[in-house]
Amino acid sequence: MSEREQDQMHQLLSQAMSASVPTMSNDFDRRLTRRLQSTRLGRRGRLVLAAYSGFALVGSIWAMREVATEWTIIVGFVVVPICVVAVVCRRHLRRAVRHAG
Repeated sequence: MSEREQDQMHQLLSQAMSASVPTMSNDFDRRLTRRLQSTRLGRRGRLVLAAYSGFALVGSIWAMREVATEWTIIVGFVVVPICVVAVVCRRHLRRAVRHAG
């Protein structure tokens, strides 16, 4: 790096360090939290999600039918993620019931 480039870099860094720090509005945290909160699925949304999951399951099994692998491995790759999702959903459902009651 040439001396001229170093001087330019030093000048840029000096300007950046002397600039005022931007601030957020007072209600920024509240607005951000409200925006990022997950929304609950309605009946139709759950139905669409269940249908998509079913089609994905059938499609995965159909796509892997030609793979020269044991069926136990294929079933493991398909069923294990479904079981994980079921456990997580069950935990959230229990938590929601506890807070509601």
